[in-house]
Amino acid sequence: MGLPIVQWLNHVSAILLISLLLLVSVLLKRNISYKWRYAISLSSFAWGISSFVLLIFKLATIISGSVAQVLSNWNMVSSFIVQVRTGQMLALQIFIAFLISILSQFINSRKGFLVLLILGILNLLPPSLNGHSGSRNFHEVAILSWAVHIVSISIWVALVCGLSYLFLFKEPTRFDQTKLVSKISLFCFIGTVLSGFTNAATRVNNIRTLAGSEYGRLLILKIVIVSVVGVIATVYRFWMFQNLQQLETIFRRTLGIEIFLLSLAVMLGVLLSTTSLPVVRIVPN
Repeated sequence: MGLPIVQWLNHVSAILLISLLLLVSVLLKRNISYKWRYAISLSSFAWGISSFVLLIFKLATIISGSVAQVLSNWNMVSSFIVQVRTGQMLALQIFIAFLISILSQFINSRKGFLVLLILGILNLLPPSLNGHSGSRNFHEVAILSWAVHIVSISIWVALVCGLSYLFLFKEPTRFDQTKLVSKISLFCFIGTVLSGFTNAATRVNNIRTLAGSEYGRLLILKIVIVSVVGVIATVYRFWMFQNLQQLETIFRRTLGIEIFLLSLAVMLGVLLSTTSLPVVRIVPN
């Protein structure tokens, strides 16, 4: 159970960084103080640390050993990073996360933080290029759909977190930015659903075995949660636009519910990545 928790924390730290970068580069319309630079640097550093911990847990899983065994053999860790693609991709993510942490201390402009935002979004990709999607049929489609899925849902959650910050602290830009966030979130919702269905289709050979398997139940639950959140978010945001100032308290609470459900969806995605696919059993005549 340790690996899914570490993977989830890794996703959370990445989403936190992207959310902060979205706030500084797009959503907030004011000068960037040292506190924001410190928060971005710290969150990026936390992402790098969580990626390193994930690397250790991944290696422990591969060798069917314990974390203590891995930590006691640094030659094995270095070989994993140099020779194995999974280790290489995670090492790249660690490097970029630490690089963002350092660069954020020397940037004062919104354009500079926008560059870091793009770099942070791209840094979501390395581990996904080596996931279980890449070893199945329709190799290129599986990898592309998985990458789009990871990026779409991460930006979606980060946008909702950023908008929640604006309303929680009553930022002057909160009403103006709601429409922008809603439009981008809608595209993220569509990207998340379409890429998720596409990726699942490349990995599930027999739909009849899906519902009766643990993988299938997790997948169905995730689809339901993402679909419900997407539909509700789209309806209530566009419905509330005309009376947003009067319905601000309700809107703020709904954003909290949306963050909670999307966090569950991310956790279900992590569990799916560590759950075996349903096996088709052929019964002889």
